[in-house]
Amino acid sequence: KSAHALEQDRPDVLKRRRDWFDGQLDLDPAKLVFIDETGLSTKMARLRGRAPRGERCRAGVPHGHWKTTTFTGA
Repeated sequence: KSAHALEQDRPDVLKRRRDWFDGQLDLDPAKLVFIDETGLSTKMARLRGRAPRGERCRAGVPHGHWKTTTFTGA
């Protein structure tokens, strides 16, 4: 099964998608710039784990003094 947004089937959305695509044909690929953004947090921790039957899965995770960093590259 491949799910997709129902909005993609609306006539107004189909027209906007077609118009956007038609506008891309005139672009010079040599002038394109791709920007990528990613992030990192020191508070990241796994939400699930495994343990022997009948035992609770316990794990230490960072708590409190955490930092978030965002990276952007072009």
